[in-house]
Amino acid sequence: MKRVFILVLSLLLLTWAGALAAENNNDVEKTVESGTSVDNVTAEKSKLGLSEEQMKKLKDIKSEVGSENAKLIKERNKIRNEIRTMMKADDPDYNKIEAKVRELEKVRSRIMLNKLSGAKKVNKVLTKEQRSKLKQIRAERRKRMEEKMKKMEKETKPTAPKKKKAPSK
Repeated sequence: MKRVFILVLSLLLLTWAGALAAENNNDVEKTVESGTSVDNVTAEKSKLGLSEEQMKKLKDIKSEVGSENAKLIKERNKIRNEIRTMMKADDPDYNKIEAKVRELEKVRSRIMLNKLSGAKKVNKVLTKEQRSKLKQIRAERRKRMEEKMKKMEKETKPTAPKKKKAPSK
Protein backbone atom coordinates (compact mmCIF):
# COMPACT_ATOMS: atom_id res chain seq x y z
CA MET A 1 0.00 0.00 0.00
CA LYS A 2 2.82 2.37 0.91
CA ARG A 3 4.56 1.62 -2.39
CA VAL A 4 1.39 2.42 -4.38
CA PHE A 5 0.97 5.67 -2.47
CA ILE A 6 4.56 6.66 -3.25
CA LEU A 7 4.09 5.78 -6.92
CA VAL A 8 0.88 7.79 -7.18
CA LEU A 9 2.52 10.71 -5.38
CA SER A 10 5.55 10.61 -7.66
CA LEU A 11 3.30 10.47 -10.73
CA LEU A 12 1.38 13.50 -9.49
CA LEU A 13 4.64 15.36 -8.87
CA LEU A 14 5.87 14.46 -12.36
CA THR A 15 2.60 15.64 -13.86
CA TRP A 16 2.81 18.90 -11.93
CA ALA A 17 6.45 19.38 -12.95
CA GLY A 18 5.51 18.62 -16.55
CA ALA A 19 2.73 21.19 -16.43
CA LEU A 20 5.15 23.78 -15.06
CA ALA A 21 7.69 22.94 -17.72
CA ALA A 22 5.00 23.12 -20.40
CA GLU A 23 3.94 26.53 -19.12
CA ASN A 24 7.54 27.75 -19.29
CA ASN A 25 8.00 26.10 -22.69
CA ASN A 26 4.88 27.87 -23.95
CA ASP A 27 6.46 31.21 -23.00
CA VAL A 28 9.64 30.31 -24.86
CA GLU A 29 7.62 28.88 -27.73
CA LYS A 30 5.57 32.07 -28.05
CA THR A 31 8.79 34.08 -28.11
CA VAL A 32 10.27 31.90 -30.84
CA GLU A 33 7.11 31.76 -32.92
CA SER A 34 6.28 35.44 -32.60
CA GLY A 35 9.74 36.44 -33.66
CA THR A 36 11.77 34.60 -36.18
CA SER A 37 9.58 31.84 -37.50
CA VAL A 38 9.77 31.60 -41.26
CA ASP A 39 6.09 32.47 -41.70
CA ASN A 40 6.40 35.64 -39.62
CA VAL A 41 9.46 36.75 -41.58
CA THR A 42 8.13 35.94 -45.04
CA ALA A 43 4.82 37.68 -44.25
CA GLU A 44 6.85 40.87 -43.94
CA LYS A 45 8.75 40.30 -47.18
CA SER A 46 8.17 43.75 -48.61
CA LYS A 47 8.76 45.61 -45.34
CA LEU A 48 12.01 43.71 -44.77
CA GLY A 49 13.13 43.88 -48.37
CA LEU A 50 13.84 40.16 -48.63
CA SER A 51 15.70 39.04 -51.75
CA GLU A 52 14.70 36.03 -53.83
CA GLU A 53 17.77 34.20 -52.51
CA GLN A 54 16.69 34.90 -48.92
CA MET A 55 13.17 33.72 -49.71
CA LYS A 56 14.54 30.45 -51.12
CA LYS A 57 16.68 29.90 -48.02
CA LEU A 58 13.71 30.64 -45.76
CA LYS A 59 11.54 28.22 -47.72
CA ASP A 60 14.21 25.52 -47.28
CA ILE A 61 14.39 26.21 -43.54
CA LYS A 62 10.60 26.02 -43.25
CA SER A 63 10.57 22.68 -45.07
CA GLU A 64 13.37 21.25 -42.92
CA VAL A 65 12.01 22.43 -39.58
CA GLY A 66 8.42 21.63 -40.54
CA SER A 67 9.11 18.05 -41.58
CA GLU A 68 11.15 17.36 -38.44
CA ASN A 69 8.46 18.90 -36.24
CA ALA A 70 5.76 16.88 -37.99
CA LYS A 71 7.63 13.67 -37.11
CA LEU A 72 8.15 14.80 -33.52
CA ILE A 73 4.52 15.85 -33.09
CA LYS A 74 3.38 12.47 -34.41
CA GLU A 75 5.70 10.79 -31.90
CA ARG A 76 4.44 13.06 -29.09
CA ASN A 77 0.80 12.23 -29.87
CA LYS A 78 1.58 8.51 -29.96
CA ILE A 79 3.19 8.69 -26.50
CA ARG A 80 0.27 10.70 -25.13
CA ASN A 81 -2.16 8.05 -26.35
CA GLU A 82 -0.01 5.31 -24.82
CA ILE A 83 -0.06 7.11 -21.46
CA ARG A 84 -3.85 7.49 -21.65
CA THR A 85 -4.24 3.80 -22.41
CA MET A 86 -1.90 2.82 -19.58
CA MET A 87 -3.80 5.01 -17.12
CA LYS A 88 -7.11 3.35 -18.03
CA ALA A 89 -5.86 -0.09 -16.95
CA ASP A 90 -7.44 -1.67 -13.88
CA ASP A 91 -4.05 -1.82 -12.18
CA PRO A 92 -1.80 0.75 -13.92
CA ASP A 93 1.94 0.17 -13.77
CA TYR A 94 3.10 3.56 -12.50
CA ASN A 95 6.75 2.81 -13.19
CA LYS A 96 5.98 2.30 -16.88
CA ILE A 97 3.75 5.38 -16.91
CA GLU A 98 6.50 7.42 -15.30
CA ALA A 99 8.95 6.23 -17.95
CA LYS A 100 6.48 7.25 -20.69
CA VAL A 101 6.02 10.69 -19.11
CA ARG A 102 9.78 11.16 -19.14
CA GLU A 103 9.88 10.02 -22.77
CA LEU A 104 7.12 12.52 -23.58
CA GLU A 105 9.10 15.36 -22.00
CA LYS A 106 12.15 14.44 -24.09
CA VAL A 107 10.09 14.64 -27.28
CA ARG A 108 8.59 17.97 -26.22
CA SER A 109 12.11 19.28 -25.59
CA ARG A 110 13.21 18.09 -29.03
CA ILE A 111 10.28 19.96 -30.60
CA MET A 112 11.25 23.14 -28.79
CA LEU A 113 14.93 22.77 -29.69
CA ASN A 114 14.00 22.19 -33.32
CA LYS A 115 12.00 25.43 -33.34
CA LEU A 116 14.88 27.28 -31.69
CA SER A 117 17.26 25.86 -34.29
CA GLY A 118 14.94 27.09 -37.04
CA ALA A 119 14.78 30.56 -35.49
CA LYS A 120 18.58 30.66 -35.33
CA LYS A 121 18.82 29.70 -39.00
CA VAL A 122 16.27 32.36 -39.94
CA ASN A 123 18.28 34.99 -38.08
CA LYS A 124 21.39 33.98 -40.02
CA VAL A 125 19.55 34.55 -43.33
CA LEU A 126 18.54 38.09 -42.35
CA THR A 127 20.87 41.06 -42.40
CA LYS A 128 21.44 43.14 -39.26
CA GLU A 129 19.13 45.84 -40.65
CA GLN A 130 16.41 43.31 -41.44
CA ARG A 131 16.62 41.83 -37.93
CA SER A 132 16.33 45.32 -36.49
CA LYS A 133 13.33 46.10 -38.70
CA LEU A 134 11.73 42.78 -37.70
CA LYS A 135 12.09 43.68 -34.01
CA GLN A 136 10.36 46.98 -34.72
CA ILE A 137 7.55 45.24 -36.63
CA ARG A 138 7.08 42.76 -33.77
CA ALA A 139 6.95 45.55 -31.19
CA GLU A 140 4.30 47.36 -33.24
CA ARG A 141 2.31 44.14 -33.65
CA ARG A 142 2.56 43.40 -29.92
CA LYS A 143 1.36 46.93 -29.08
CA ARG A 144 -1.64 46.59 -31.42
CA MET A 145 -2.54 43.24 -29.89
CA GLU A 146 -2.31 44.64 -26.35
CA GLU A 147 -4.55 47.55 -27.31
CA LYS A 148 -7.01 45.18 -28.93
CA MET A 149 -7.05 42.97 -25.81
CA LYS A 150 -7.64 45.98 -23.54
CA LYS A 151 -10.50 47.11 -25.77
CA MET A 152 -12.04 43.63 -25.69
CA GLU A 153 -11.70 43.49 -21.90
CA LYS A 154 -13.51 46.81 -21.55
CA GLU A 155 -16.30 45.68 -23.87
CA THR A 156 -16.81 42.36 -22.11
CA LYS A 157 -16.22 43.49 -18.54
CA PRO A 158 -19.54 43.31 -16.70
CA THR A 159 -20.52 46.40 -14.83
CA ALA A 160 -22.03 46.14 -11.39
CA PRO A 161 -25.72 47.00 -11.33
CA LYS A 162 -26.51 50.29 -9.67
CA LYS A 163 -28.02 49.95 -6.25
CA LYS A 164 -31.43 51.44 -5.77
CA LYS A 165 -31.77 53.78 -2.88
CA ALA A 166 -33.99 52.58 -0.13
CA PRO A 167 -37.07 54.76 0.28
CA SER A 168 -36.58 57.24 3.09
CA LYS A 169 -38.98 57.06 5.98
